[in-house]
Amino acid sequence: MNDESNPQKGETSPLDAPDFSSLMNNQTAIVSGGVNRIKRMTEEHPVADETSVGDIHSVALVVRGISESVRFTEERTEVVLGRSDLRSPTRPDLDLNYLGAAERGVSRRHARLELKDGHLYITDLNSSNGTFLRGTRLNPYTPTLLRSGDEVLLARLAVSITFE
Repeated sequence: MNDESNPQKGETSPLDAPDFSSLMNNQTAIVSGGVNRIKRMTEEHPVADETSVGDIHSVALVVRGISESVRFTEERTEVVLGRSDLRSPTRPDLDLNYLGAAERGVSRRHARLELKDGHLYITDLNSSNGTFLRGTRLNPYTPTLLRSGDEVLLARLAVSITFE
């Protein structure tokens, strides 16, 4: 018997999107239309890659509801995050002082955001109080891949990083 047929009317029903939400990881589903149907479904509804930056102008940092755009260009693919200090000639590309960076232990040159091959990475620049991603302290000078919506702690300053 064809799983697309209506046995009472002898008609073929339209193909509805199957619901796989009730399946466990090791269960099998029978999909009407077989392999070709699954192929069509995946082509029509591509899975979004949370790590790909589609628009380099969409990268933003969000701190306590305040959004700060990060300015990347084809030539400028790195941005240093930190805080300015009048006693130091060193300035970060993006000064987070107005967001409470000094009070929360952010270093002058705390971390670097780098856009490489369409993906966004964060690198701790050997900051005094560390950079944390998903509860883990990052090793200094080791680029770590970010996903859109990741929350990063620059010392004790929580920053959500979003991009499209």
